[in-house]
Amino acid sequence: MIPRVIHQTWKTKALEAKLQEWTSSWKKLNPTWQYKLWDDQDCERFIAQHYPQLQELYKSLSPVQRADLFRYAILATEGGFYADIDAVCSAPLDSFLKPDDELVVGVESEPPAPNRGYVYPIQYCQWAMGGRAKHPALERAVEVTAQNVRDQEKLRPQWHKSAPHTSANDEKNWQTIMMTGPGAWTQAIAAGLERGEPIRVLRECAFGVNWSNKQRCPKKTVYVQHQYLGSWKGGLNTQQRLSLVALVFVVVLSSMVLLFYANKGKR
Repeated sequence: MIPRVIHQTWKTKALEAKLQEWTSSWKKLNPTWQYKLWDDQDCERFIAQHYPQLQELYKSLSPVQRADLFRYAILATEGGFYADIDAVCSAPLDSFLKPDDELVVGVESEPPAPNRGYVYPIQYCQWAMGGRAKHPALERAVEVTAQNVRDQEKLRPQWHKSAPHTSANDEKNWQTIMMTGPGAWTQAIAAGLERGEPIRVLRECAFGVNWSNKQRCPKKTVYVQHQYLGSWKGGLNTQQRLSLVALVFVVVLSSMVLLFYANKGKR
């Protein structure tokens, strides 16, 4: 049985309005579940207490890589349901989690171009997942991630080959995805499924949308909505780009209005 506790992480417990709105969805739809928000200091203390052998490795990681490792570690140790801070709960957890579930994962997508050398035909979502403590796939995810970090120089050529890179920044993001993110998670889940471990895989729409074929998911089939804040990626994320476009539009429009009245005054 998956423990009735929801885990989320962020840099600080002082959340901005939008993040408060998103996190409140978990509390509102799951009033009988315990809710835990872990900030950076909480996460570091947790790793030091439960994974002292990984403490230095953890400190060497970037913030998003630490968040990846922490989510596997917290579920492997305490169990519960983990969701990224930019994930919105659309359906009560009790409406799709079963009493005998030991690990529940969703399909994020098929790789956009399998011929690039991506190892697995399916990528499993790791921004929302639930499991019991000590599940072998969760413990494996911690081990796989740590080993990927140790072997990153050796693995970098393989990541480079499979990277959908159009810039150095894209390739850097892809290496994080493969080293600690969905790549590492998919490796752990694929091995567990092959070994017959108790893992229930939800249909693709449950935790994500298939971006490889632009499939649209009916609202009632989506249990968790990912807002794709993308705060960890280099460059501007989607919201920042939209804000920038809006700002440019306002500046241009204002300039046109001022120019219009300036010219009108000269007549």
